[in-house]
Amino acid sequence: MKVKRIACLGLLLLGCSVDNLSLLILYNKAAESDCSVVGEAGLRVPSGVLDLEAGQGYVFNALVRNSVVAAPADLNRHVAFIEGADVELAAASTLRSQEIVDLLGPGKNRTQYSTADVNPGGGMNVVQFFIIDPEQAQALGEIVGADERVQILAKTRVFGTLDGDQIASPYYSYPITLCSQCIDDPKMGEPARCFGDQL
Repeated sequence: MKVKRIACLGLLLLGCSVDNLSLLILYNKAAESDCSVVGEAGLRVPSGVLDLEAGQGYVFNALVRNSVVAAPADLNRHVAFIEGADVELAAASTLRSQEIVDLLGPGKNRTQYSTADVNPGGGMNVVQFFIIDPEQAQALGEIVGADERVQILAKTRVFGTLDGDQIASPYYSYPITLCSQCIDDPKMGEPARCFGDQL
């Protein structure tokens, strides 16, 4: 996808400098007790665990902020219309993680489609998508051994349009530990059943 980043052609209008990108993934937001995920600041999930046994994939709740200055005279201006997310699975710090990612081949890259509107002036909203989709999870399940726990990185950015121009956030790196039949292990903590076998 060819993306034109937001250029600060009018500093007073956009309220940013050349080095300040206006669309950001802040973090993976935890679900509420009723499994809802609302578009406001909340509990951050700093890293994930995916049990590959079920092959269900990992749902990512990207809390996205639009820091472009709002235009009070026109509330529809500078709204970021999110269309989806690009995801690349990458190695973490071990040779085994590199081997696992390499075995996925072209399947390590995905574009996931999910829509959301993010208002300007520091507005936030959640964009929900598979950061590891079920097809990838099934492929990983055939690679990762039953007794293995291997961390990889999921690098993702959201993309869409703002005032008619294509935009994308910088990439956000999210570490995920892959394992099999491990979610119910007491050492792994309480399972988060809102999105299947993931923490």
